Amino acid sequence: MHNCHSLRALPDSIGGLVMLQELVLSVCTSITELPQSLGNLHDLEYVDLAACFKLMALPRSIGRLMALKVMDLTGCESLTSLPPEIGELRNLRELVLAGCGSLKELPPEIGSLTHLTNLDVSHCEQLMLLPQQIGNLTGLRELNMMWCEKLAALPPQVGFLHELTDLELSDCKNLPELPVTIGKLSCLKRLHLRGCAHLKVLPPEIGGLKSVSSIDFRGCVSLASLPSAEIAKMKPLTFLGAECGPATELWPNVHHLSALKRLDIDDKSGCCVLVPAEIWSLSTLERLALRGFRGVGGFAHAKWNLPLLTSLWMEGFTNVTALPSELASLTSLTLLVLAEFSSLTELPPGIGHLSKLERLSLRCRKLKTLAPDMFRGLTKLRCLSLAECVSLTTLAVPRGSLASLEILDLVGCSSLTELPAGVAGMSSLERLNCRECTALKALPPQVGELTRLQALYLQQCSTLKELPPQIGKLSMLERLDLKKCGGLTSLPSEIGMLSRLKFLHLNACTGIKQLPAEVGDMRSLVELGLEGCTSLKGLPAQVGQLRSLENLGLDGCTGLASLPADVGNLESLKRLSLAKCAALEGLPREVGRLPKLKLLRLDGCTSMSEVPAELGHVQTLVNLGLEGCTSLSSIPPGIFRLPNLELLDLRRCTLLAQDVGSSSDMHKYGCTLVTNDLDWEGFEEVWLYY
Repeated sequence: MHNCHSLRALPDSIGGLVMLQELVLSVCTSITELPQSLGNLHDLEYVDLAACFKLMALPRSIGRLMALKVMDLTGCESLTSLPPEIGELRNLRELVLAGCGSLKELPPEIGSLTHLTNLDVSHCEQLMLLPQQIGNLTGLRELNMMWCEKLAALPPQVGFLHELTDLELSDCKNLPELPVTIGKLSCLKRLHLRGCAHLKVLPPEIGGLKSVSSIDFRGCVSLASLPSAEIAKMKPLTFLGAECGPATELWPNVHHLSALKRLDIDDKSGCCVLVPAEIWSLSTLERLALRGFRGVGGFAHAKWNLPLLTSLWMEGFTNVTALPSELASLTSLTLLVLAEFSSLTELPPGIGHLSKLERLSLRCRKLKTLAPDMFRGLTKLRCLSLAECVSLTTLAVPRGSLASLEILDLVGCSSLTELPAGVAGMSSLERLNCRECTALKALPPQVGELTRLQALYLQQCSTLKELPPQIGKLSMLERLDLKKCGGLTSLPSEIGMLSRLKFLHLNACTGIKQLPAEVGDMRSLVELGLEGCTSLKGLPAQVGQLRSLENLGLDGCTGLASLPADVGNLESLKRLSLAKCAALEGLPREVGRLPKLKLLRLDGCTSMSEVPAELGHVQTLVNLGLEGCTSLSSIPPGIFRLPNLELLDLRRCTLLAQDVGSSSDMHKYGCTLVTNDLDWEGFEEVWLYY
């Protein structure tokens, strides 16, 4: 019964389903309680009540479900407590309470769940403490308390959880300390404390975690120091996340962590002057992330010995003006991210020697140019992102040098005036994103050689005047987005050659007056967005050939006076939106032939004086919006008899009779008639479902 939004209660007779093993009521958002007869389902093993937002309590008979193994209460945000009888569920293996935002405590009886292996109370923002009996859960392996913001302490009995392998405490912002008994968790493999902003001290007993392989202290900004000697003895440690400042004493001993593969260091406090030199000689590292080093002016002089490093992520080095030449020694690197290097003006030429690099992301606001030779050696590069490189004026890519590139991201490169002719050599390119390239005036003809391109994003390229006719050669293109290209006045007729195009968005292209007739040749088109095309006067008759079209958006096309009769041939159309088309005088009678139409928006069509009677033949229509149609004087009777109509919005239709619809039998079919703003409450998002 998943997603039954209108279901308010289960009948008592459900207790008669004695053979039932699974009960799924997830996203039944109106249920407030469950019947006591639920306790009769002795064979029930699985209960899913996720996202039952209004569920306020569980029945006490829940304790009779002796076969129950899994109970999922994720997102039951009205649940304030659990009944003590929950402790009788001796076979329960998994209890998920994630997102139960009103839950303040767990009953002590929870300690009787000796077979429980997974307890998830993450995002229980009101939970302040755990009962001491938590220590009785000797079979517990995973305890997740992420985002328990009011959690003030862990009971010392947590040290009795000898089978615990995973302890998640990230973003427990009010947790000041850990109990010394934490060191008794000999099986613990993962301890995450990221974002525990009030954590002031870690007990030296943490050194007793002999099996731990992953520790994360990032965001623990109140920590004065780490028990560095104890952490350095954690031989199985493969991942370490830490704040740079508190870990100052750890770095000289970090080489003792001989199994370390991943190291993430943050410097939120800005206290580090240089990146710790010791990390550049951790020969076992495979992934290194350095974030927030805003106070760092450079890198310590040290010999780099990172032969296994495949991923380097550096972010927030706002004062760094140059990168060390040693970067070229990272010959195993497949991912390199340099984000928020706002003072960096150029890259070291050695980057071109990283022959294994597959993903390169540069977000450097002062970077003006990239050396063409850099690209020649990046033969395996699959993704190149230059997002927000606002000073980049040219991108000189030698033809054929990026033959493996699949994604080119140029979002926000607002000084880039043109794409390189070398784009033709990017024979593997599948996605090209030029959104907000506000200085881009044209696409080169060579763009037509990108025969594998599937998505082309050109939103807000406000100076783009036209598309080259070669765009018709993009035989694999499925998505073309030209939203807010205000300088675009027309589309080339060759656009009709895009036989695989599914999504064409021209929203707010205020200069476009008409579409070419060839648009009708795009037989795969599913969505055509023309919202806000204020200069558009009409649609070509050939639009009726778009037999796959499901969504046609024309909201705010204030110059549109009519639709062609051929629109009635759109046999797949589900959503037709014409809101605020102030010049639209009416709809063609042929709309009555649309066999799948569910939503029709005509709100704000102030010149429309009538709705065609044929609309009453559209048996599939669910929502009809006529709000603000101030010239509309009548509604065809057939509209009120549509069997699937759920909502008819007639607000501010000032010429309609006050009792419109009152004599009809529309309510018999379950339709809601809205004639004023008070009735409209609760329907604000209804248009989003179609």
